[in-house]
Amino acid sequence: MQRKLGGAGLALACRRVRVLIVDGGQERSSIAAARALAACGWTVGSASPLPSLAARSRSVAAWHHIAHTDEGEEAFLESLDEVAARGGYETAFVSWDVAVAAVSANRERLRFALGYGPHEGVAHAMDKERLTRSAERAGLGVPLTVRASAEGLSRIEGPVVIKPASPLEPQFPTLAYASAREALGALPEIERLGARAIAQEQLRGSLCALTLVAGEQGIVSICQQRAIHIWPSPVGVTARGETVPVDGELRAGVEALLDELRWRGIAQLQFLVGADGVARLLDFNPRLYGSIALAIAAGANHPDACARVATGRDVSSAVGRPGVRFQWFSRDLRASMSGGVNAREGIELTWTALTAAHSVWSWREPWLTPAFLAQQSGRALRRRRLQRASAGAHEELRNARLHGLSATPRVRRALRTRPVPAPPRRLAERLAMKAGALSYERAWLEPLQRAREEDRAEARGNAVADDAAGHTGPRFLVRVDEFPYSSGFDDARFGLEASERFHDVMAQERVPHLMAVVPQWTHEPLNPAAGGGRPLDDRDRELIERMRSDGVTFAQHGTTHRTRTASPRERSELSGLSAGALAELLEHGREKLAELDVHPRVLVPPFNRFEASQWPVLAERYDVITGGPESVPLMGFHGGPLWRGEAIYLPCYAPLYASASTVLGAVERILDAGVEGWVPVVLHTSWEVPDAFAALRRLARRISPYAASWKELLASADASRSG
Repeated sequence: MQRKLGGAGLALACRRVRVLIVDGGQERSSIAAARALAACGWTVGSASPLPSLAARSRSVAAWHHIAHTDEGEEAFLESLDEVAARGGYETAFVSWDVAVAAVSANRERLRFALGYGPHEGVAHAMDKERLTRSAERAGLGVPLTVRASAEGLSRIEGPVVIKPASPLEPQFPTLAYASAREALGALPEIERLGARAIAQEQLRGSLCALTLVAGEQGIVSICQQRAIHIWPSPVGVTARGETVPVDGELRAGVEALLDELRWRGIAQLQFLVGADGVARLLDFNPRLYGSIALAIAAGANHPDACARVATGRDVSSAVGRPGVRFQWFSRDLRASMSGGVNAREGIELTWTALTAAHSVWSWREPWLTPAFLAQQSGRALRRRRLQRASAGAHEELRNARLHGLSATPRVRRALRTRPVPAPPRRLAERLAMKAGALSYERAWLEPLQRAREEDRAEARGNAVADDAAGHTGPRFLVRVDEFPYSSGFDDARFGLEASERFHDVMAQERVPHLMAVVPQWTHEPLNPAAGGGRPLDDRDRELIERMRSDGVTFAQHGTTHRTRTASPRERSELSGLSAGALAELLEHGREKLAELDVHPRVLVPPFNRFEASQWPVLAERYDVITGGPESVPLMGFHGGPLWRGEAIYLPCYAPLYASASTVLGAVERILDAGVEGWVPVVLHTSWEVPDAFAALRRLARRISPYAASWKELLASADASRSG
């Protein structure tokens, strides 16, 4: 199928069309490449499974339908070769990795010039495991990279990233973990997928890239750029970038790598520059890339150079001039606003929009931008609808597994993860809780227990074994807030001795529990303007070691436990922070805890307050995130534990969030009612000091036979993650 454009496009389509851009129909880079090629006298065609955005450009003479690689490699290759032969195309740009591999491996049967070097080099460049070894030999910096296995992970200290070794492997999202020990839990699912994966140390730094075209005599077009803003943060693509002078040492290392690969054609090499100034290679993209408009605007016309290399034409050497900027406006806007509204940043954003290179926007083709935005919005809405439906069903399955139940309709309804309600609903829920009209026992425990019992009765009636029958009675998950106690630095009643006595009771009565750990003692934590405190000393560390030896699981309880807001109703260490600032704060706390050999998989937010919009940042770092009564105005009322995206939410409310004497009454009711499954309990050190921990001992003695280790919950989380 071929669609010819009217007017000038019709005249162009009658000539010998020379260059074909092949994409999925929505790539921004295709528009920039088409404009650059047309400006140099090339006649440009567009081929895609659906009518492409690039085909609407004045720079494109004709659009052709081709099959996608998802429809089968053979269908893709046959349709592409037929289009190229019929249209007289001399060469083609292919814009997704699987398609690049397909045309490279089958180049002998195609009737157009490809422009790449030997296929072995292309396959080598796309394999991150092999590429890393070659980059090291070439003298380039690389992150520590190993095969994602128990043996490989043992070589990495600190945060770990697991990703597919190649785009040709079965795909899964890039996974980030606080430690290699945590990353071990992902290996069974990766093995189930049949994927080959790599593990890398997680690096911090600024993103930069060397973009180029290589011919028989070496690099013929080159440009270096750095990212000013990326989005989404902290792992995203360039939203605002700028060209910089080409680093001679970096170029030499890249040339050595290209020589080993016998590379020909276009490439974008992405690096992360750390605090030590070393650029470490992250990725090698063998195709058109999203910010290619920046190199073109800087005078390095990569598409023209690549087409000339492929067709054997002469190429003039080009080096991108520094100081040119690029912007992906919609993402740059979000990145600029992530740190809060700032007048100076707003001016910079606007000035950049007016002066920078853009992939889509052009004064000559203003209609493409609204078309692109409408297309992206439509995709996003469709994706969200599908994701919500799929995520809802997936979460119900995961929740059933988390609770050790069969995923029957009754159980799935009882364990359905509710969306975060609107603010008026959240406020109403909090008021209803205070008035006693909404309770954890009636709204959560009772419906879930009914679903268990009804399914059990039906299973027995059908003579089917009940997979939940192995668990009898509740499994209390006891959480203790906190050590060091928040006011312990200023009030000796709640200092180290109080925490030691609290732990003695729990250890003597053999109650496994979670201890929320703050990595310091803090002075006046309720005063946002205050400062001071002290690090943990040897006696503090000794208590932590005692807890560890007695089977206590540790959670991160913020970084300082100092509120950012003075109002008692809004106290929080986390609320109000941008995604970047929140990540930085949490990582600082994790680093301090790592010095104690504490690597938390659970976050207990100080004051039980965080914003619903912050959930993705939290879920990237923790498997379980807890809540309390103060969470309801921000998150709404929820049962738990329940999967919410990539982490489990486990709130706890009164009367199980109270002093030991109050909790004991609720425990007796739960035992009398025959409740089964996970039941959270939250205790505070200071609440047990007035009676010298007598009530705590009574509760601990009663709850001990039914108390579950948080390690059991985390094991259930790992087992249920895949749904």
